[in-house]
Amino acid sequence: MKYALILSLLIIAAPVPAFSHGGSNSSNYILLTGFGPFDGYAVNPSEMVVEEMNGSTVDGAMVMAIILPVDFNQSAEKIRKAIEKYEPVAVICMGLDGYARKIEVEKVALNIKSMYLGDKFLGWRRIERGAPLFMFSTLPVEKIVESIEENGTDARISYFAGTYSCNYVFYSTLLYMEENGKSTPAGFIHLPPLKSQKSYGMELEEMVKGIKIAMHETMKEVY
Repeated sequence: MKYALILSLLIIAAPVPAFSHGGSNSSNYILLTGFGPFDGYAVNPSEMVVEEMNGSTVDGAMVMAIILPVDFNQSAEKIRKAIEKYEPVAVICMGLDGYARKIEVEKVALNIKSMYLGDKFLGWRRIERGAPLFMFSTLPVEKIVESIEENGTDARISYFAGTYSCNYVFYSTLLYMEENGKSTPAGFIHLPPLKSQKSYGMELEEMVKGIKIAMHETMKEVY
């Protein structure tokens, strides 16, 4: 039922207005985020990619990478503070999708979060009352997926980022950008498990390559 609702919303959605990324930011950072271990995974590939790429340079911009806690409020607050501190020219958030076979570049962030009391599911709530039901990534999603695939790594566009921490960070970041008048491209990418974690997983080197390509395609929009 929830998938039918999501698809119906996407069908009636109006096109997203184009933003100008003509370099209004004066800083020269790409903010990259990942999550720590969760849901039985002792190692989160997004954390490993963050550690691998932190301090590197992509198209003249330094990668400033941080690890977010798997917690609604703390994760959103940490990324907001990082944006305010570094004023990045682009923001790419990452997380693990334990069922993914490919790098999934997310298109849609939902204003919905799952609520639990211990292990008991309490239902869904709005992330922000009065805010749009959904928002769209301002990364060049289609170009990123096309370029990753052209370079030999499996990737796809995803239209559902879940209703937990990944989607929460995705939606909260886009809403923060809109409410503060920032045209900085921002979005979310889900990574599959490592090959060592699942037979259908992906090697870390492939993930790093894919994220570098995502940054490269995003920087084309910035400059």
